[in-house]
Amino acid sequence: MRPAAIRTVLLWTAATLVFLAIGYTVLRGCGISVFGNRLLNFCPPVVVMPDVDRPTELIAEDTRTEILRERLADLRIEIAFVDHCPTPAVIEAPPPEDDVVEEETADLGTEDLSTEEACAAGATETGLVDLYLLQDLSSSFRGDLPTIRRNVADIIAQVRAGGMADQFRMGVGSFIDKPVPGIGLPGNYTYRNHQNLTGDFDAVLAATRAMQAEDTADTPEAQLEALLEVAGRSSALGFRPNAARFVVVATDAGFHVAGDWRNAPRAEDGIPDDSPSNEDYPSVPQVRLALETADIVPIFVVKDGAIAPYRVLVNNLGRGVVVPLAGGSANLLESIFAGIDEACGSLWTATTLVMSGGFPAAKSRASFDRLESPRDPIDRTKIL
Repeated sequence: MRPAAIRTVLLWTAATLVFLAIGYTVLRGCGISVFGNRLLNFCPPVVVMPDVDRPTELIAEDTRTEILRERLADLRIEIAFVDHCPTPAVIEAPPPEDDVVEEETADLGTEDLSTEEACAAGATETGLVDLYLLQDLSSSFRGDLPTIRRNVADIIAQVRAGGMADQFRMGVGSFIDKPVPGIGLPGNYTYRNHQNLTGDFDAVLAATRAMQAEDTADTPEAQLEALLEVAGRSSALGFRPNAARFVVVATDAGFHVAGDWRNAPRAEDGIPDDSPSNEDYPSVPQVRLALETADIVPIFVVKDGAIAPYRVLVNNLGRGVVVPLAGGSANLLESIFAGIDEACGSLWTATTLVMSGGFPAAKSRASFDRLESPRDPIDRTKIL
């Protein structure tokens, strides 16, 4: 081969290598990029294949984590607009029977006006008290159920011993969650009535003995939907119009709100329908309206780890109280009456129970006279 031809071949080979190097530099990443700037992108779209081999438990956990993050963000926004120190309304003490009572009870504490009105709806004249236990029956409460049953039996025993069985009625219901994927499990429910309000305490005890906890999928439960159902059917459940009406929500978990069920067929309409799968969860304003209409005071008896959201909830409901529930639910009875005292004042509690015979005859007058404030330390196990 002639030297000129060899030089030509070598030059073309070198030029080809240089061209390939330049092409690799500018075309790498399936696009033209110069000095870090993408001038042209002709990459094929990236298709993310579903992780079919991933356990459903992990997928559900990711879903729960995302929901919790969104709820935390919502709570932070909500808390930022909450007035934690509202101007309280002053409770007027009932007419005193003697000078001593007038002097010692004239300057009692303050309570939320709507809660006070609900407490005072004829109860201080009639001595009637309706108390409905709304029990969390998710699996985390399984170990507490024997203690819950004993506490209910203690309440009933104290009612009978205090001679107020004719004035006091009790009922029992429960909740878990919606039986929809990612939230609950098949067989779960948002509200179930086990026993209407009644003076037949043997029936109440039988209802609590029959309650069984069930597994569910996520941590928040259907407390608000259960409250809406109870308030919306208060007459059918046996709440008396001239009684003080309380619903005790015993739980250890947070609550679902409107929007948590993303694929709900429709929004909650605020009307009780006993169907857990036809609508989204209710909003807080819907529950507030239902409680106000039924004149029911909610008492949230909550384990320590879940108390904070309920304090915000009570503020937004405009009524009710939150009291801590000890591990194992051993202090349920004390917590219920601490809640009634906080909601209505110790004077209301003592007055109602004295008039209904809740104190032993020898101690009723002395117990009433010793009241100095709504936080006066009364042994509530001697009241009921």
